[in-house]
Amino acid sequence: MSGGERRVRTLYDQTPRFAQRRVHPSHAEDAVADAYLVAWRRLDHVSHRPGDART
Repeated sequence: MSGGERRVRTLYDQTPRFAQRRVHPSHAEDAVADAYLVAWRRLDHVSHRPGDART
């Protein structure tokens, strides 16, 4: 697994629960997918320090 993949997986672990608390449960999966598409494309802009990158 590459460093980028590892970072995205770490961020992803927090996101589904976060999204479900903020949008209707039927929309949470789409919201997470859209957010991670952007995060993957902009991964170089996401902080490398644990705890700095928040959902």
